[in-house]
Amino acid sequence: FGVGSFGISHSEQLFQDATSSFLATLSSSIYSKHPQSSSLPPKESQELAEFIDLIRWAFPPETKVHTLAEDLKQEFRSITSNEEGLLKVLSRHMDLREGATWSKRCTGGNSNEDPYSCGIWSLLHIISIGVAERHSSVVGDSERVSVQHAGQSIKAFIAHFYIGCDSCKRSWIELYDEANSLALTNQMTGIDEQWKQLAIWIWEVHNEINIRRQSYKNPSKLLWPSREECPKCWPSENG
Repeated sequence: FGVGSFGISHSEQLFQDATSSFLATLSSSIYSKHPQSSSLPPKESQELAEFIDLIRWAFPPETKVHTLAEDLKQEFRSITSNEEGLLKVLSRHMDLREGATWSKRCTGGNSNEDPYSCGIWSLLHIISIGVAERHSSVVGDSERVSVQHAGQSIKAFIAHFYIGCDSCKRSWIELYDEANSLALTNQMTGIDEQWKQLAIWIWEVHNEINIRRQSYKNPSKLLWPSREECPKCWPSENG
């Protein structure tokens, strides 16, 4: 990856944007549907715990989002007891008054999504690659990671906590449910799981949702990654 504005490499921007959107989700969404001072319902607590474990497992230990996930894991009882407990932990990782900030990669006009969605896609792409690279590890205390488990954890996170456009959320869940009855179930269970398939599927879903949202535009301009971000991902302009 090359170096972008202000000397920040593309990969550094990618991780920054993923971290920012995860922080924005935690600070704005986790308790948004629940009465003030209430605890997080058991089902949502479990889904949040599994997603935090997935981040801890998939992200390199030296990254900020991994450090955040470790902190959330250690303080899990506090962050699910009430919003105040969650915000206290988040204040160690962000300025709650200013909110999350994204790199020029997501704010500079080259992205087809708003900064939050751009960062969420970054988060999901990194997780899916981490799943492929670290498939022999475990999530949580005892459960062995499977591609299907990772996919279900991501789906639950999107369904309950994603704060982007409603049509994107509906499309994501619809595409997951379609895939779950095909590739994610039939091709990714048992010993010979196809670990790279989740990363490929996230890539395909990213492009499908972009095209659905902006079908009136030239689809080639909506595909991720862009030619600028990944020249080798595109055919040569000379044929």
